[in-house]
Amino acid sequence: SEFQEFLNAGVKVVAVSRESGLQLKSPSHALAHSPREALDLLQDFAEVIIAGGGKLNGAFLDQNLIDEVYLDIEPAIVSKGIPLFSESLGDKELQFLGSKQFGENEIQLQYAVLK
Repeated sequence: SEFQEFLNAGVKVVAVSRESGLQLKSPSHALAHSPREALDLLQDFAEVIIAGGGKLNGAFLDQNLIDEVYLDIEPAIVSKGIPLFSESLGDKELQFLGSKQFGENEIQLQYAVLK
C-alpha cells in the first residue's frame, strides 16, 4: 500500500490525541498528547508534515509551531468539508513563497507563516 511505502521510506507517524489509553494499530506509530510532544518525538527529522483536521492544525498554529502552509487548488468544488484551521485562537499573516503546477489542473501555493 501507499502508506506502507511511506513507512519503508523512513517516514515516522505520530498520532496526536488527548485520549489516554489509545491503542495504535502499528507498533511503528507513536502517540503524543500535544503538538509540542509530537514535535519532540520527531526531533530527528528536518521536516514534519501535519496531516489532520482543523482542530489539530489550529492547535499547532496557536503554539507557533507551523513555519509554512501549502495549499493545493484542485479542479473540484466541494460544498462541505473541514475548515483548515477550525479551532485557531487568532489570525496569522502569511508571505507568499511560490507556486507549483502539477499536471494540467492542480496548483500548489506555498506560504511562510509570519511570527
